[in-house]
Amino acid sequence: GSFIYTMSDKVNHVHNKAEYEAVLKNNDLVVVDFSATWCGPCRAIAPKYSELSNKNEDIFFVHVDIDEIEFPDISGVPTFHFYKKGSLIHSFSGANVANIEKGLQQLKA
Repeated sequence: GSFIYTMSDKVNHVHNKAEYEAVLKNNDLVVVDFSATWCGPCRAIAPKYSELSNKNEDIFFVHVDIDEIEFPDISGVPTFHFYKKGSLIHSFSGANVANIEKGLQQLKA
């Protein structure tokens, strides 16, 4: 059988712009969580995001720490971006699980 690790998920942590751009180029369906270690709501939603990554294996889940890679257009965290074949089709700010799920549905549509 397979071993289940408590922190096992399919979230990919990218650490620079080049990695980020490669992810968008190489994956059809991508969701990005822009967050920061100092942000309470970001930490609160992280386990839910992990859970969703395990339930939606057809979607590539990404995590970006905005203190590590600068994205000038990201004003508040957490912010979530949904990409289909490299195009941004949906985005929102705030730690809202229902909104993440809606975005994932849009990706699959």
